[in-house]
Amino acid sequence: MITQITGNVEHFSENLLTLRIGGISYEVYIPTAVIHGLQGKLTAGAELSLTTYHYYQTDQSKSIPILIGFANRIEREFFEKFITVSGVGPKAAVRALSRAIPDIATAIDDGNLAFLKSLPGIGEQRAKEIIAKLQGKMGKFALVPGGSPGKGGAGEGAGPTAATRSAGSRPWPACSGTRGRSETRSGAGRGWPSSSSVPS
Repeated sequence: MITQITGNVEHFSENLLTLRIGGISYEVYIPTAVIHGLQGKLTAGAELSLTTYHYYQTDQSKSIPILIGFANRIEREFFEKFITVSGVGPKAAVRALSRAIPDIATAIDDGNLAFLKSLPGIGEQRAKEIIAKLQGKMGKFALVPGGSPGKGGAGEGAGPTAATRSAGSRPWPACSGTRGRSETRSGAGRGWPSSSSVPS
């Protein structure tokens, strides 16, 4: 299992990054939520180190190894929790995570259905399932830097949020859920088209 990758940026477009390590080039998919924190580090030739989620995407009779990149382990941990929701696999999650992770985490703990429905590929039913599965488990993710002021994240000027409530006054209910996806972890390398063109 590949958990971290360090190399020189060869090409970046949309949500797809190519890193060159020695004589080998690796494609790494990066959620938009993660790209914002990597600005200035995605220029050609720059050295970049990413924490990675590594799995196989099954496609009929073959398995395609996929790498998804993150700036740090806490972003990867949030991603791993997000894909425990039934019907949200790694491919769908890369597409859905288009807003800052602290903002998404706070929306989940606040039960903000409208915010979650605004994420690409997440309709009302899926948003309800995300809240049912993950509400009350997002406190530390809502507190990481990068949230938008006024959006409930950890950005400057944000008011009291679910993150502060989870650390203090009252617990949130946590609901159990099921998970159904065909992908299995472990592997390396190439994958699907950029997330902007991935179907729901």
